Amino acid sequence: MSNICYYALSGINYKNEFSTVCPINSERLVYFDETILPSEIYKHENLNRIRRELYNGNWPEGCHLCEELELNKTHSMRNDRPFDGKKFSHELKSSCFDHFDIKTGKMSPLGCRHIELRFSNSCNMSCLHCSSVYSTGWGKILENYIPDEETKKYELLQLTNEYHNTDDRRKSKLKLTNKEVESICNDLNKNFPNIDRIEFSGGEVLIQKQFFLALEILAKHPNKDNIFLSFYSNFNVEVDYTRLTELLRPFKYSIITVSVDGGKNIYSYFRNGNWEKLKNNIINFRKINNFTELSCVNTFSAYQFMDLQNTFESLFELDFRYIKISLVQTPEYLNPSILAFDFHDELLSDFNDVFKIIDAENKKRKNDMKNSMKLNSSINSRFSNFFRNENKNQDRVIFSDLESAKHQLNSVKNYIFNKKVTSYKNYNRFLIYIKKTDELMNKDFNKHFDKFRYIDGELMRKR
Repeated sequence: MSNICYYALSGINYKNEFSTVCPINSERLVYFDETILPSEIYKHENLNRIRRELYNGNWPEGCHLCEELELNKTHSMRNDRPFDGKKFSHELKSSCFDHFDIKTGKMSPLGCRHIELRFSNSCNMSCLHCSSVYSTGWGKILENYIPDEETKKYELLQLTNEYHNTDDRRKSKLKLTNKEVESICNDLNKNFPNIDRIEFSGGEVLIQKQFFLALEILAKHPNKDNIFLSFYSNFNVEVDYTRLTELLRPFKYSIITVSVDGGKNIYSYFRNGNWEKLKNNIINFRKINNFTELSCVNTFSAYQFMDLQNTFESLFELDFRYIKISLVQTPEYLNPSILAFDFHDELLSDFNDVFKIIDAENKKRKNDMKNSMKLNSSINSRFSNFFRNENKNQDRVIFSDLESAKHQLNSVKNYIFNKKVTSYKNYNRFLIYIKKTDELMNKDFNKHFDKFRYIDGELMRKR
């Protein structure tokens, strides 16, 4: 059976000094010292190889995260757009599969539909699941830090500066120059006429000059009227929202996915962010921009698992269009499934309580439809592809933040409680990681978590 993948066929993804095919593929397919030009990356033999392997039913090395999710009967990124033998779902034009040579794995540039760009690791935060490769905040923390023997013993990769940074060939941090960004974007404008999805990741793009330059150039793309443009931001920085709005205006549709990664309780602990600043920036942006969708992504690591209720109650208050969940599979000591060793029943109960909270919030909104209809998440299910199958074309109002949260939480729950956890070592690594990061970043776990306490190197559930 084929493992053919929309992203492997139609995508290019820029990471730290190398490019690959999608956000979660980890194989260093084309190094930047070979080329940074999309037209040369897309025809590289390593991308052809990935496509051939997937088509022939194999799992390339860098595709192991999707493989693991599918083995655990959980939705993978590969299944975002399933293939029916003729085309992928949600394709607006001719199928990118039409441009695929099955024998060689080659793709015509006409088949390229999706690109994710990353320019720099400049970031104002140092999130606990991140690393110095994608955050200058982490880089500053580690500037004068020397890992002790315990940190090395437990292989705490962020603290040993090895996470995302294990390839000896590339130890430098990503920083494309303005001139390089110009060459990349001009290449896209000239050679990829059918691109209809452009994404930007960081670092934090709103503090990167390259990001604004890229928007200016890509606004001249011949397919701009059909381009869905999106980017990720923590929305915890000061920025000229009027200028940003004007730069987004030329494209067919724009969406900002706000990386929240926690509720009021743990937001400052996990992200080093300010919750009130986040709220105010969202309010101010919405006053200026009435056409860009604001959705959010919530990282789901072991930390978020311990604060489920407050996390989702907090997200509902922000009135995002959709709530997405990004499951942390690596490093293994942050994978939420490790907590099932000691707290399986309690955390299963927490999961079920969150679904009750979602249902209660839905009922509350339905009882006040006059105000609820003003929410950004209030949509008619008849016009939503995302919920059409689940709601059988019923013409009724649903709240997309609640529905999307429930949908994705079910998938994460299925993963966590079906995953075979084979090593208690990773749980112990997490305990040491809490201690080390609290010391290094001057944090206090116990000030932020309601249901858990960290005492003498152990996690305990509050009664």
